Amino acid sequence: MSEEININGYVTVKQENKTIIDKSKNKFTESMIKGLIKCYSNTNAVFRGSQWWDDENGYIGLGYGGNSETYKTMTDLNESYSITPDSISYYGIETGDWYGKIKFTATYNSDNLVENNVTDVNEIGLFLKPNTTNWDNPGSVGTSNPSLVLCARISEADGNLNPVQVDQSKPLTVEWIYELVVE
Repeated sequence: MSEEININGYVTVKQENKTIIDKSKNKFTESMIKGLIKCYSNTNAVFRGSQWWDDENGYIGLGYGGNSETYKTMTDLNESYSITPDSISYYGIETGDWYGKIKFTATYNSDNLVENNVTDVNEIGLFLKPNTTNWDNPGSVGTSNPSLVLCARISEADGNLNPVQVDQSKPLTVEWIYELVVE
């Protein structure tokens, strides 16, 4: 059995057919790492995007408070727009026991961007519901309905996001891909 686990997350931002950010590497918070550990340490758990993300349990948030770096205990964006995506989706694949890849997508329509005055974005966050409870027994399932929390982030201060000048006349799409590989 292998000794190495690689977890990678990448963010792409588009406005219509124009790519604004191409596969910027994110920083994970401890909530994501703890959630993955809980999932993989429980022999009864199966990791699927649907466990952490659906219309009510996950989203990609846009913010303008990206002047500070991501830290491990961070649970929210510094300054977020009060906007929810017009559509969200996820797609997950498994190609064997030790590889998983999930793509989360959020689209914000132009009228939504205008209504919420989204003009500049310098932090973007992936919010999920990972199970991070009951660390005395990591193999247990723990809370059946965990809280929504920031799991990954890109920001201007982290150097993985150049500020985005949003063209409010075009939809904005954020694609977040993360993969877990055990080698």
